[in-house]
Amino acid sequence: MSFFNQFLCLIMYKIGYLIITPKSYSFGGFYLTILGSEKIINLKKKKKIFVYLFLNLQEKKSFKIYHRDISKRLFYDLDLVGKFFSIFLTIYLNLISLILYAVKAISKKKLNSILIKFLIPDYIGYSNREYSFDFFSNKMNNILDNPNTSIQSVDLKRLYADDNDAAKLNSVCFCIKDENYNKIKEISSLYCSNVDNCKESINFLISRNFQIHKIGEKMMKQIDFKNKKFKDFCYEDNHNDIFNKKLANCSFYFGSSSSMGTAPDIFNKKKFLINEVDHPILNFSKTTNNVVIFKKIYCSKTKELFKLNKLFDKNLFSFETLKNSIDNGAVYVEENSEEEIFEGMIEFYEINFKKKKKNYILNKRYFEMRQHYLKKYYAKKYQILNQYIATIPESFLHKIL
Repeated sequence: MSFFNQFLCLIMYKIGYLIITPKSYSFGGFYLTILGSEKIINLKKKKKIFVYLFLNLQEKKSFKIYHRDISKRLFYDLDLVGKFFSIFLTIYLNLISLILYAVKAISKKKLNSILIKFLIPDYIGYSNREYSFDFFSNKMNNILDNPNTSIQSVDLKRLYADDNDAAKLNSVCFCIKDENYNKIKEISSLYCSNVDNCKESINFLISRNFQIHKIGEKMMKQIDFKNKKFKDFCYEDNHNDIFNKKLANCSFYFGSSSSMGTAPDIFNKKKFLINEVDHPILNFSKTTNNVVIFKKIYCSKTKELFKLNKLFDKNLFSFETLKNSIDNGAVYVEENSEEEIFEGMIEFYEINFKKKKKNYILNKRYFEMRQHYLKKYYAKKYQILNQYIATIPESFLHKIL
């Protein structure tokens, strides 16, 4: 971001406004930007200015933009000054981006150099970026690095207050990322799941009078499941807008971790996450009402299941380190079985809807072990990471502790 943009952001920040450019080119990056900016705004008592980029300069599909409907709702939620500057700066940024788009088209290269990013920026203000030359973004990131800021909750359900869906209070948002998602955007298969392994859990929820709303992308695998209380919205033309609308009005989220599992946080929804791999982050969970199950990790040579103490000791308990070991052929992962998911669902339901209190001895052991290895391997981020908590199903911990 150029010095002009940074000084503009700093001046507006001083007079009470935070300029935000959501990552409209990224499904998950959008949520992370909104989560970060809302936490800053709530802590520092700022008002918002949103700047929207309508060109996708990061991928081949230059006009593939995510979250149009919620972006519109965020704009309508601004005050008059915020709306004026949002319109003005959105026009300015898109004109600048057209220049970058033209240069990219002529050169037929990805323009990722720091100089290009500085001279022709594709964002203004806070946008969940980390560049050494961007002192304003670094200032915002420093605020978010404060544990008291990072632990804050965000709740934007009010954006969908006009929705009159009668079933919303008893609905479950269900989303499974699978290998087909690679047709949309190259992803790591680490967070992928087999949707068929969720059938028993879906039947259980329906028996408890929940309606299941399957949300996501058109490329996601269909599940062979017929019931009047099960509706699949992945294949609607406006499936991305439906994703946020259903999340805002549901009882809780059930499904994949990754960016899909982060999305419920902007509406402060409880979540039951399957096939998680990142123990330090726990998908930013801040309450034991959330339940998380992990993929199991095996040694490629011996086919031995890595128990948690060995997994943690080898520092294979984060996404990055685990992915590197998988790429090197040292380990492989096994996703959660239908039985493991069902047992986890039972535990989630009893915690949140039956208010049952259990003797979580194994959870205590797990978090004590996690705390020890966070201090060992992630000392600089320990204060923040240690605040992420969840419940791990005791039945699952019996297998891996």
